[in-house]
Amino acid sequence: MAKITDDLERHMLETLPCTDDPRLRNIIALKFCEDGSISGQQNSIPILKKLLEDPRTKGCRGTLLYALHEMKAPLSLNFLLKQIAEPDASYEIQSEVVEIIQETVSNFSAQEITNSFRLVESVDLQNNECLNDVLEILKEEMAERDCVV
Repeated sequence: MAKITDDLERHMLETLPCTDDPRLRNIIALKFCEDGSISGQQNSIPILKKLLEDPRTKGCRGTLLYALHEMKAPLSLNFLLKQIAEPDASYEIQSEVVEIIQETVSNFSAQEITNSFRLVESVDLQNNECLNDVLEILKEEMAERDCVV
């Protein structure tokens, strides 16, 4: 696999936040996570996070979140819960969020876990299996840490 040159990296970083083409965004995001370029990954992470909240990317966010996950980008529980709680969040987004939380829950503070648990618990979970999964993950982590709600 060919490495990304500095000029190409710069062009990709300029194109990523501006393009309205979801396929091009996905290709760029995946290239950064596959390339392994530390600077490319570090520079693309904030752009990808912003894109996940950009109305233009609605319905086309799964690959962006996947790329962040593959790059081991630091993602707060609050950020992840926003992604999963969107009324139109795809199953791809929801399942990726559950996987990320499962893998990283031990990295979050007890306070963040407790606050997130309270937030998720207050939501109507009837139609969201993934939020139920998140609630269980948080509950298990709280029990391991002897956290009180």
